Amino acid sequence: MKQLQINIDEIQNLKDGAQLQVNMACLALLRHYILDEYGVGVILFRNLIRKYYPLSDEQILKYENVIYKEIHRTVDNGKVTIDPHEWYYITNYNVFRRKGKEFSVENKLYKLRHKCFSTTGKTYRSTYSSLVSEMLHLNELFSVFETRECCRDAHSFFTSNYNVDFHSVPQICCASLAKNEFTKWDWDLVRNIKNVESSFCWLENLLDNNGFFAQLAIENITKTLTQLQNVVGTEYLITQDVWNSVVEKYEKMGIGLYAYSNSISKEFIIEHQNELDWLVLQRNPYVQWDLELINLFLKKYVKSIPGSEWDKHLDGSRAIYSAVKDLLNDSILRDIEKLYEL
Repeated sequence: MKQLQINIDEIQNLKDGAQLQVNMACLALLRHYILDEYGVGVILFRNLIRKYYPLSDEQILKYENVIYKEIHRTVDNGKVTIDPHEWYYITNYNVFRRKGKEFSVENKLYKLRHKCFSTTGKTYRSTYSSLVSEMLHLNELFSVFETRECCRDAHSFFTSNYNVDFHSVPQICCASLAKNEFTKWDWDLVRNIKNVESSFCWLENLLDNNGFFAQLAIENITKTLTQLQNVVGTEYLITQDVWNSVVEKYEKMGIGLYAYSNSISKEFIIEHQNELDWLVLQRNPYVQWDLELINLFLKKYVKSIPGSEWDKHLDGSRAIYSAVKDLLNDSILRDIEKLYEL
């Protein structure tokens, strides 16, 4: 038995040694391609961890730091009370799935949605965490509301959620969806919106939607406008002035329109790196990121965005995180926190 325990200990030591080597290699890659890019690398990395890493309660306290800045008023039996506590938004999808839409950790309070009550307590407006754009299923959004009809208030969900397939829920399509640049556009979805909406306000949004034209019209703007007019039918006529301005806009964009494409390749991005908008590429869920491409993004970002705006725009995306998630674990993250004072 003693010899068996020695053998087991030796095997564990070998595993620990192998894991240490793997961790060192992963850390070296993250430092070389991301973290050591002056200023911007650490900002991007921190935001990726905040939004996508499976945070523990201890890590939530460190990373979930998007604070609710308005006065938090609660209403109980018609009486308005100001809550002195600091409230934070839940911005991490894994945290939301594990902890729910409202919770506390060591007296810090976290919510997905805040009700901003007026001083009278009779009216309120809702403000939502950016997490509504990261949800993977429509039912998760429904869980935040008291009724499904309230979902129409969450305009940001329809405008900027690129994960949910809206084809399966035509009954709740709204004009805001016509602003969504990276949903999976096809003519069935356009028909769904047209059939649900009682007016044609959505059409103005669609005609200004770069993603729609990048997916369905990048080779022939005029042909797509003709198809769009056929879908709309005789109920609404796209005027010649509007027609001409749309054609002019997208012809002028040229290669830049490809930044919104759902089939853009790494090779194309590198070849046309000076013609593409890298902030758009950051949002594009169809880009297949790797460490080399992330590094190029950071180098381009530093040159094009003033330092005072780095925090504002360098938000990362689920697509970028997918390129680094296999290089991460708690041990590596602790080392990075020590090295870069995260």
